[in-house]
Amino acid sequence: MAIREQDYTRTPYQQEWLSSLQISAELEASRIRLTPEHFAGRRFVPGLAIDPEGAKDRDDAIWVDERDDRGFRVQVSIADVAEIVEAGSAIDKLARFRGFSQYQNGRAVIPMIPRTLSEDVLSLVAGKDRLTMTVDMMLSPSLQLEELRIDPTVFRSPEDISYGRAAKMLNDSSSKYHDMLQDAARLTMMLQAQRGGSPHWERFGEQVVFSRNHTMHDVVGELMILTNNALALYGRTHNLPLLYRNHHPQEQGGVPYAYYAGDNRGHYGLNLSEYAPGSSPIRRVNDLHDWRVIKHHRAGRPIFFGQDELDALASDLNGIEREMKLREKGRRTKAS
Repeated sequence: MAIREQDYTRTPYQQEWLSSLQISAELEASRIRLTPEHFAGRRFVPGLAIDPEGAKDRDDAIWVDERDDRGFRVQVSIADVAEIVEAGSAIDKLARFRGFSQYQNGRAVIPMIPRTLSEDVLSLVAGKDRLTMTVDMMLSPSLQLEELRIDPTVFRSPEDISYGRAAKMLNDSSSKYHDMLQDAARLTMMLQAQRGGSPHWERFGEQVVFSRNHTMHDVVGELMILTNNALALYGRTHNLPLLYRNHHPQEQGGVPYAYYAGDNRGHYGLNLSEYAPGSSPIRRVNDLHDWRVIKHHRAGRPIFFGQDELDALASDLNGIEREMKLREKGRRTKAS
């Protein structure tokens, strides 16, 4: 069964309101153009955007360098949605209403923001300069975060790369990205082991290859976890009103439950003391919120977002997420 926007409106008035808002958001998006002023003062960064086959809303890229015996340098560049989508705009209101992009068969059937932005202007598409925020992390040999920089940058994806193609590059010594992906894979092994995971890798000398039970998803996913953990640390250090993703060890409905909150309670499932997702601002409004706060802090601008507003946003997102899960369960039941 297809996911429909009408699933998330209950009355004719709500449907009319949503339709009007969507038209306004699409109109706003159609007028947005990236200009030289947007790129002024930003440095170019290297990276690979690795996504599912056919993905169009590409919002993150990775680059890893192993620094001999001095640890790793990790650069994760994330689409700078907050630079383009203004708070209080029709696009922003639509994102707040939807909360998240919704997917079916790997495609965003209901994108959080208009496709003009999510699949073009803001997406890290190949061959085009795109605005990004880069989380630049220096890790010690024991994976302690020694230095953290967050900078506005420019990223140009050299080519569209799927998970499957990246896995082939990892195992192909003739690929120009082989060494970087090897460094990323070694770091992934170490990060998973540190967090108490059970990685399924095989080593042949200094080379890392995938075993049957491991995919390139693990590399990208582990680097996003590292990044989100670093953003949470940045927020805590500077006392910023970020939204955290907490995961509680107590069970709810038979399983430990995860939820958004304006205060940090740790992430039990990831074995992390703090976790603030920011790696997917094209697809999650909480990520967009956190980047707005971080960018305001970096620029020395006041942050007008109180605890009551933060709690309300978290409550809304938790409600949307619960409703999405219930409707997905209902669709699966009807399809079976």
